[in-house]
Amino acid sequence: MKYFVIVGTQRTGSSALAEAISLHPKIACGWEWTQSCSPHHLARISNQALLRKDFSVLDENNRRHSKAIFNEYLSCFGYRRLFRATSKWLFSPAFSLSLEYERLRWHFKWFIENEISIIHIVRNDNMDWLKSKAMAKKTGNYSGGEYGEGVQAMMKPSEALKRIKAKHWLDKQLERLSEKIPYIQVQYESFKENNVFEAKRVIQFLGEDDSLLPSLDEGMKLKKQSSKKDIELLENYSDIESLLSQYGLLTYT
Repeated sequence: MKYFVIVGTQRTGSSALAEAISLHPKIACGWEWTQSCSPHHLARISNQALLRKDFSVLDENNRRHSKAIFNEYLSCFGYRRLFRATSKWLFSPAFSLSLEYERLRWHFKWFIENEISIIHIVRNDNMDWLKSKAMAKKTGNYSGGEYGEGVQAMMKPSEALKRIKAKHWLDKQLERLSEKIPYIQVQYESFKENNVFEAKRVIQFLGEDDSLLPSLDEGMKLKKQSSKKDIELLENYSDIESLLSQYGLLTYT
């Protein structure tokens, strides 16, 4: 069996990507199994749930979902692991306490030792990503539903800049996995534009027949959470955009 993990920062469309490729009869992807677990339990849960298919170590919701999607006919099995691009760091994002808590370096070592295939989803439009982060925090809506009318969020420009620097640093580190193990990068914007094409590209990467992927209906497409423009949702949009522009950080490349 081939094992894979969908990685990236939060708010990048990983849920939709996981749902899309899981429609293939030979592929299944669990939820964020270890996202909220203690770092002391991370190794045990990761090894038992993925490599041994022992879902008893997961919390109830993840255990129920994993049991429902797993079957003996699968050839590819994985889950999602996202990392926080936080503004709470000094000197360099590499010294972020949140990444220490999430054990980023341990993950890299574990991925390589077990030859786990990496599906890395990246969101290129940094202003769009910041808006998504701010609105999710403001509304508590992290699952893709509509934000609601008349809601505006705000983020300090200095915080936004540090978040983007952390996001870029993290994505660059994840890209380096391509030197050691099977790796594919999916652009959020490309997936949003054509989810069928991108899902098939990932399925081919996993070594499966993409013709077995059933048609993705309209409900599978990434939808806007508001009809308003980003500048209308982020109260100090112009200030943040101006600051990121000074540093050449409006987009990820």
